[in-house]
Amino acid sequence: MVSTTEPTKFEYNADVKQLLNLIVNTFYSTKEIFLRELVSNASDSLNKLRHAALTNPETLKDTKDLSIEIIPDKSRSTLTIRDTGTGMSEEELISNLGTLARSGTKNFSQSLTGAEDGRAKRDASLRTFIGQYGVGFYSAFLVSDKVLVRSKKPGCPPSFWESSGESDSFVVGDDSAHSHPLRRGTEIVCFLKNEHQEYLDETRLRDIIQRHSQFTDFPIRLWTLKEEKEDEEDEEDEEDEEDEEDEEGEKGEEGEEGEKDEKDEKDEVVESPSNWSLLNDQTPLWTRPANTITLEEHQSFYKNISHDWENHLAVKQFSIEGKIDLRGILYIPSRVPLDMFESPKPQKNIKLYVRRVFILDECKDFCPSYLGFVQGVIDFTDLPLNISREMIQNQDATMKMVKKNIVKQCLEMFNTLSESPDNYKKFYNLFSKNLKLGFHEDPSSRKKIVELLRFYSNKSLDTMISLKEYVERAEPSQKNIYYLDGESLEASASSPLLERLNNKGIEVLLLTEPIDPFLVQNLTEYGGKTLVSASKELVLEGSENEEQFKKSFAPLCDHIKSILGNKIQKTVISSRMVDSPCALSTAEFGWSARMEQIMKTQTLRDNSMHSFMASKKILELNPSHFIVQHLQKTFSRDPANLSITNLTWILYDTALLMSGFSLEDPKSLTQRIYQVIGETVEKERNDGIGGRAEARGSHD
Repeated sequence: MVSTTEPTKFEYNADVKQLLNLIVNTFYSTKEIFLRELVSNASDSLNKLRHAALTNPETLKDTKDLSIEIIPDKSRSTLTIRDTGTGMSEEELISNLGTLARSGTKNFSQSLTGAEDGRAKRDASLRTFIGQYGVGFYSAFLVSDKVLVRSKKPGCPPSFWESSGESDSFVVGDDSAHSHPLRRGTEIVCFLKNEHQEYLDETRLRDIIQRHSQFTDFPIRLWTLKEEKEDEEDEEDEEDEEDEEDEEGEKGEEGEEGEKDEKDEKDEVVESPSNWSLLNDQTPLWTRPANTITLEEHQSFYKNISHDWENHLAVKQFSIEGKIDLRGILYIPSRVPLDMFESPKPQKNIKLYVRRVFILDECKDFCPSYLGFVQGVIDFTDLPLNISREMIQNQDATMKMVKKNIVKQCLEMFNTLSESPDNYKKFYNLFSKNLKLGFHEDPSSRKKIVELLRFYSNKSLDTMISLKEYVERAEPSQKNIYYLDGESLEASASSPLLERLNNKGIEVLLLTEPIDPFLVQNLTEYGGKTLVSASKELVLEGSENEEQFKKSFAPLCDHIKSILGNKIQKTVISSRMVDSPCALSTAEFGWSARMEQIMKTQTLRDNSMHSFMASKKILELNPSHFIVQHLQKTFSRDPANLSITNLTWILYDTALLMSGFSLEDPKSLTQRIYQVIGETVEKERNDGIGGRAEARGSHD
C-alpha cells in the first residue's frame, strides 16, 4: 500500500550543552591537555600579530613584547592565560567562541592565499599556526566551572565573553570598565573546579608546559609568589643595647614569654611578589643550522629530552622535504638504557612535535624496537592529526613514512660513527644486540645493517672485524665464510672443531652472543661467499689415506653407533681434528650446540621440536689419534671387550663438553672416570708390589 500523505521536512536541532559536553569529554585523553590547547591558541594569536606587523608595523605600537603569561591565583581558584597577540573584537568573540568548531586560525590561513580547500597550510608563512579545528578553546571546560575571556583588538574597544560549562548560553559585553584593562591581546580566566586545584600548583604547571609547550616560539612566563622572612636584624640590634640590662635581670616565666614572643616575631613569614619565571628556556636546536650548535648545547639538550645523566655518544641533525616535511635531531646515548629490552615496553625514545607543539612520544609503530635506545625529536611542519592532536590521521601511510625516515637517519648516523674506530667500538659493545635484532626483524634494512656488524675471529681475538674485512683477507679460492657459535670467546677459539681449519690458515668468525644463532639463520651469504657453520658436518680436503681409514675403521664406527644408540645420528672418520680424538658436530639442518643451549632455556619451549632438532649429532673420530687407534686395535682383537664400551661413553661425554653441548648424564661419566682411575691406581699398586718382590729376590 502506497501512502498518499506528503512527507514533512524537519530541521535538526542541536543541543548545544550536549554537544559541548561531547567535545570536552571525548576528544582528550587527559585533562592537563587544556593548558597545551590554550597556550597553543595564544601562540597562534601572537603569530597572527607578527604576520600582520610585516605589512603594518603600527600594530605593534602599544607593546612589542610578544609573550604568554600564566597566572595562578589560589585565593580565587583561577588560572589565567594571557597573551599580547591580535586580540578579538566583540563580533569576533561571538563568531569564534560562540560557534562550536569554528577555527579563526584556519580562516586566517585560507584568507592569506584564498585557498578554500586548506592547501594553504603548506605555505611557508603559515607553518607556525597550530589550531585548525576550532575546539581547543573548549578544553578549558575540562577543569573549569566557568570561563571568562577578556580581549582587546587594536582599533576596537575591549570586550569580554563569559560562559559556564553547564550553560546553554554565553554572555558578551563591553570590558572598558574593568579595573585592569588590556592594552592588546587576550586573557582567558579559568575558574577551576574543586577537584582540579592541582593546576594552581607551580610545579604541576611547570611540568605540563615543559612536556607539551617548551619549544613554543614565544616566551611563556609563570607568575609565582615566594615566601620571604622579614628582616628585622637592624631593629633588633638597636634595641639590644637598651634592653640588655633588663633582659639580664628578668628571669622566670615572664622572661621566657618575652623571649618566645621575640622569636616568633623574627620568624614571621610574609608573601611578596617575585619576578616572572620563564618556563620555556630550552632552545629547539633542530631549527638552527648544525654548524652553529656547540657541543655543550647538544649535551644540555640531550639531557633535557632523555633525562640521562651522561652525555651522548653521537648526534645527527637532519631535514626532509617532500611528501612529509620535517626536521629532527637524533642522539646515541653513551650507556645502555636499563629497561631497553623489557617487554612489554612502550617506545618513548623519539618525541613527535608538530610546529614545535608536543604531540606524542609513545607509539609502537613510530620507531622499530631495535632502535629503542636512540633518543631524539622530530618536528613536522604539516602532519594530519585528529581533533585532540593526540593521534595521527591516515596513520598507516604516515607512520610508514615516518618509520622509514627514522631508520634511514639512524643507520646513516651509525655508519658515520663507524669511521671513528674507538667511538664505534664503544657503540658496538653497547648496542650490538640491537643491530643484530634489527637484521632479524627489519628485512628492508639488512643490506645496510650487515655492513655495521662486527665479529671476533680465530685470527683476531682482540679486535673485531667486519664481514667486508673477512672477505678481503680470505683466499680467492675460499668459497665459504666459516663461523662457530659458542658460549665464550675462549671456549670457541679452543674448540676441536677448529683444529684442521686453524692448520689450513682459514679464518673462522667466533659468535658468542645468544642472538648470533638467530642472526646467521637470515645471514646466509655475503660478498659472494656462503656462511657455513664450523660445527656442522664439513667436507674438507683430507689426507691421502683418508679413504683407507674410512674403510678400515668402518666396523668400529658401526659398533660405536650401536653402543651410543639414538644419542648420535652416525659415527664417521673425519680429518677435522688434529690434536683431539673426537668431536661432536650436527647435521646440516640440526641445531648447533649453542642453539640447543639457548632453546633449552626457553620457558615456553616446544619439547617435541627440541627432541627432533637436538638429536642430529654426529660423532667424528680422528683416526690419527692414539686413543682412537687403541680402540681400533682392541676392537680387532675382541669386539665384545667391555673397555670399548666404557671408553666410547667417556669419549662421547667429553666430546659433548668440548663441542659446547650440555652433559646429559654427569653421574655416569663420573662413575666411569672413577672406574678408570681405580683401575690405573690398582695396576700401579700391583706393579709396585711385584717390582718390590722381584727386587727382594734379586737381593737375596
